Amino acid sequence: MKKMNENTVLKTYRPETAQPPRTFEKWEVTFAVLSILGGYLFVRFFPAYRQSLYAGLLVIGMYIFAGKFLKKSNVVDKKIFLLTAFVLSACIFINGGGDMTDLCFLAAVALWPVYIYFSFNPSGEWNYFFTDAFKALAVMPFASFFALFSAIKGANKTEKKPYRTVLTIAAGLIVSIIPCSIIISLLSYDSLFGQMMEGFWGVVGAEILYRVFVFIISIPCTLYIFGTFISAKDNKKAGVLSHENCEVFSAGMKFSPLALSLSAALPVLGVYALFFFSQKELYLCAFSGVLPAGYTYAVYAREGFFELCTVCAINAGILILLHLITKADSEGKRTALKVLNLAFIAATLILMATAFSKLYLYISVYGMTVKRLNAGWFLIVLTLCFIASGIKQFYGKLNLVKAVVLVVAIAFCLLAISCPNARIASYNVANYLGGRLERVDIEQLCYLGESAVPAMVRLAQEGKDALGDSYYQLNGFLQNISQEISEKKGLGELSLPLILARDALRKGGYPR
Repeated sequence: MKKMNENTVLKTYRPETAQPPRTFEKWEVTFAVLSILGGYLFVRFFPAYRQSLYAGLLVIGMYIFAGKFLKKSNVVDKKIFLLTAFVLSACIFINGGGDMTDLCFLAAVALWPVYIYFSFNPSGEWNYFFTDAFKALAVMPFASFFALFSAIKGANKTEKKPYRTVLTIAAGLIVSIIPCSIIISLLSYDSLFGQMMEGFWGVVGAEILYRVFVFIISIPCTLYIFGTFISAKDNKKAGVLSHENCEVFSAGMKFSPLALSLSAALPVLGVYALFFFSQKELYLCAFSGVLPAGYTYAVYAREGFFELCTVCAINAGILILLHLITKADSEGKRTALKVLNLAFIAATLILMATAFSKLYLYISVYGMTVKRLNAGWFLIVLTLCFIASGIKQFYGKLNLVKAVVLVVAIAFCLLAISCPNARIASYNVANYLGGRLERVDIEQLCYLGESAVPAMVRLAQEGKDALGDSYYQLNGFLQNISQEISEKKGLGELSLPLILARDALRKGGYPR
């Protein structure tokens, strides 16, 4: 054996000590049980338009219970998210049915992980809102995705006997479903037992199978809910998309000299200048409401509308790119970049004004539809965001990210509160009866559902002579929907459009 000299360093192997398993407090186990219930109810009540009242109450319950558990964690919740969620839950009841109801429900549910994350991480850095929201939705829930099983397992070992017994019985009942199903199918060889099971299955069996299926589908939702809360509480993935890393990445993105950005952007502005000059008589006549020679309202209003909207969206991307990659390390360069930004903002506002004028002209002639209303909403929101960006060039203290988030959130809530389907129906019927629209699309009104019933009853009463044969189509729809509404007796189906529709049908004498 070789003799070791005195300089030899003996390295001994020391295995890493395993981290002790996380222990869950009693209130965390309670939250795990409520997560199971919440995941089940989410799948049960989606789509939300089928049981809008229950869906709205589920949203309120999610945020109220989350707030209670946040207090257990000595965390002050973010009230702005609570306010937004309560407004969205009210919008679910206000709209009752249709796509807007589901949008409000999904928006409120998607906001819940963001609410949890921002409550545990009250940094107040609005500049990182989008990265933080992405982290809350797509990273944090999966960092503790299977923590619920550990919480339930730990409860069986540490909690008091009655609580442990309830969890054990619930698990046993779930496990018994498969063997019971197999045994019942085998014993059904006996005709008497088979008839008894067939009668039982016809009464409650299908409903039980449906609820079991819903429960199985809800398991990923349950794991997502509990994982979101536990990851935020334990501050997992702290280094992922951290504000420091985002700052380093943003600084590294600024590689483009100002001269390069100017030389790439100025030709685009030149194209806009040529466009405005060459098309001034054709496109800008939308502001005067006078059609160019050889054009119909439909052709003129449609031509170029979506192209203009696309160019506006591209300009938004150009502004963001200029901000991210351009190096402006002196006051003169920063001023030049601001002037360039203002030029793009001004050109975009002119394009959006032209597109909005085309849309307004088309609506004034052919009426309102869901797609036209959504297009108008999009243009208004985009315009407000560009105006905020313009203000940012003069008032540097304005937090543009915060302004954009608030504009989008407030605009969406206002759109949802207005009950778009009811407003569309009222607009079309009022303008048709007032002589400002040549015709009204009965099929489009029928598509709007219960929200359009009060306006349709008014149309049937006041426009019977003018409608001609279309009156019979309208009357037939009102007869059918009055029958459908009379069959809706469940509390979960209650909504504001349903209440108003019942009242309008009763006053109109339906069903006849």
